[in-house]
Amino acid sequence: MKDISEVIKQQCELYPLMKVQDLYKLLYQAAMGPGHAVKNEGVVTKWLDDEITFMDHYEDKDIIEVLNGASGLVKVNIRPYLSRGGKKDKLLQAFIRTANDFVPDKEKLHDYLRVAELLAENGMIGFDLIELKEFFTEAETDLYPAIHHSDIYRAEYKPAYRVLQKKYLI
Repeated sequence: MKDISEVIKQQCELYPLMKVQDLYKLLYQAAMGPGHAVKNEGVVTKWLDDEITFMDHYEDKDIIEVLNGASGLVKVNIRPYLSRGGKKDKLLQAFIRTANDFVPDKEKLHDYLRVAELLAENGMIGFDLIELKEFFTEAETDLYPAIHHSDIYRAEYKPAYRVLQKKYLI
């Protein structure tokens, strides 16, 4: 099982152009899960269909990337998942179950942000400590909002994934 410091270091290696907001988004997803409960399956179905239809080519390194070993949260990269025989409906149902069942934890997010700061302070990840602290303090002041990836992250890595609990995909 990977702890959050391992997850942070691995993601920084996989995505070296990651910006502070991308790191925050990673930690947000690890602590808060995929978001609010799904009230309308039609909307998330269309969202996934549209993403599959319009996603750009990118060679994702893995189908699954661990976000939180303790809770079983993972990021499932859609391109390799589908190209290796994964079923869209199974992915969709795993996402919906996770969104409806996962309990977000803002205290855990706060703790994860402190771990990232310690890693930066010790030179273990390539982020400026002052920039991290400023971004994280602003996020805390704003009650930890969900945010999008940075423009450079979207342009370089073409993210197309779903955050879910792995147990629902198996």
